Amino acid sequence: MARANVKSKPTYRTQVRNNRRIFVELKPVGERDKEFIDALTTDFSDSGIGLLTYITFPIGTRIEVSLDDNVTVKGEVVNIEPWPGYDLVRLGIRFLEKTDNWLV
Repeated sequence: MARANVKSKPTYRTQVRNNRRIFVELKPVGERDKEFIDALTTDFSDSGIGLLTYITFPIGTRIEVSLDDNVTVKGEVVNIEPWPGYDLVRLGIRFLEKTDNWLV
């Protein structure tokens, strides 16, 4: 019996994503002595953000995302994917806290 070729949407994405690219900085929450790491947004929604970076963090790591020297988002790493063709990883971040102007 042949199976139907059906593609399903990922269950972890429940909101429409914006694919705008913006340079941001990130670091683990509470690591005051550590410098921010450069990252590039791949997509974002009201509940989360995808970030391309050279540095990875374990799933469950809480991070701060900064835009223009202001911490605008605190989130948790929920997904890690290699970025094909580059030495980058895409971190999927679920928001825990964000300011009203987080990516206006």
